[in-house]
Formats: sequence, C-alpha cells, structure tokens
Amino acid sequence: AAWLQLGHAYRELGRLDSAAIGFQEALRRDSTLAEAWDGLRQVHELEGRLPEALEAARRAQQQAPDDPDYRLALGTLLVRMGDPDEAITWLEGVLAARPWHAVAHYHLGRALLARGDTAAGRRHLDRAEQLRRLEPLLTQAEVEVARHADALALLKLARRLLQEGYAEQTRQAVEAARALQPESPTLERLLRAMNELASS
Repeated sequence: AAWLQLGHAYRELGRLDSAAIGFQEALRRDSTLAEAWDGLRQVHELEGRLPEALEAARRAQQQAPDDPDYRLALGTLLVRMGDPDEAITWLEGVLAARPWHAVAHYHLGRALLARGDTAAGRRHLDRAEQLRRLEPLLTQAEVEVARHADALALLKLARRLLQEGYAEQTRQAVEAARALQPESPTLERLLRAMNELASS
C-alpha cells in the first residue's frame, strides 16, 4: 500500500518517473492491484506513451472488471487512440452502470461520430452538455440553502453522485433536500431539469 500511495503522491507532484517506480513496485508486490495498473496508465498517458497506457488500462480493467471507472479510462483512451468500435463497448458499459456520467456520454458521442453514427453521437454529446448544465444549478442551490446544514449536505452528496454518473440516487438526494427546503426556487428548477433529463 505504501508504494501505491507513493506513486499517487509523486504523480500529483508531476514527478512521473518516480510515480511510475512507485506503481511498478506496488505491482511487483501484488500484480492484481487494479489501482496500481490505473496509476501506471495515467503516468504513461501523461508521458504520451499511449500503447503502454492502453496495456496498463487493460490490466486495470481485467483486475476489476465491474468497476466503471476502469471501463471509462479504457474507453476514453481507445477514443483518443482512434479505435471507436472497441471504445463504444466499454463506454456503453459505463453508462449501463451510471447513466448520468457526463464524461462517458461525451466520449461515447465522440466515438459514435468517429464511427459515422452522427445521430447517436450528437445525442450523447447533447446529454453530456445537459448533465454539465446541472452543476451550476447545484452550486446555486447549495448557496441558497447554506444555512440549512442537512439540505446542504444532501446537495453535496447529490453533486458527488452526479459526478460519478448515478441518475436515480442523484435525484433522490435533491428530492430529500427539496423536502427540507420546500420554498427553494432553485431546488425546484434543479429537480425540473433532472426530471426532464430522466424522461428524455
């Protein structure tokens, strides 16, 4: 665990050579650490070494096949490397688990456009933009209910859930905040926007 944390710390500091050593040492001790494979992927990607990044992304996904974050990393990298067909498979898997994941919608839209499916690509790009527009409404709602700690905590939870792409759980957190602050016009607009997004 120490080598893994060291790898993360060095990556954050921009010391990519040292970060790579940390992740490699963690993997030398336990080659099944998906997080270390993903850290190595990030280092290789930052260095512009995309084939090595792709191999590390595949290894991370193999070690944690149900983790949407590793599917997202693999799909995004495949789009970047010009393989939209395989990318689509991984990104659709992310959206099956997290239907409001804006980044997955964006990259899936790009992959579909690259494959020539303009209508579906535009739909996913539009969905990514719709999800992105929820962020300022959440910020406004947080400011509006700042004096009500429980409602504010629920909105912060909703923001985290939205960033992770969880649709129903995000709406439930906002609905709970609205129940605590029924007079909030911003919460009303936010819920209306979320309900429109869910029904489209």
